[in-house]
Amino acid sequence: LKPNQSQEKAMTKRNPKTMSMQTATAQLTKATKVLMYQWSVTIEQWDDPVSQRIEDLHITPLLDAVNSAIGAMETMSESVVQSHNDCS
Repeated sequence: LKPNQSQEKAMTKRNPKTMSMQTATAQLTKATKVLMYQWSVTIEQWDDPVSQRIEDLHITPLLDAVNSAIGAMETMSESVVQSHNDCS
């Protein structure tokens, strides 16, 4: 059974609460840039062994994880687009 036009439209209509992968990636990228900017402002005034330890133990691993997640999100987005194109 092939869906009629209104059913097809309803099936492809996005939930307004659903975030696209590109939007999520952009928001994560922006939040990371804000965090890194704020951290750079912070260490201008607070540059001692404690701040270096925080950077080594928390900031750097977090940045690495975020960059890895962004790469994975971009790959997933490409896969979703390709799957959508293959099914159209």
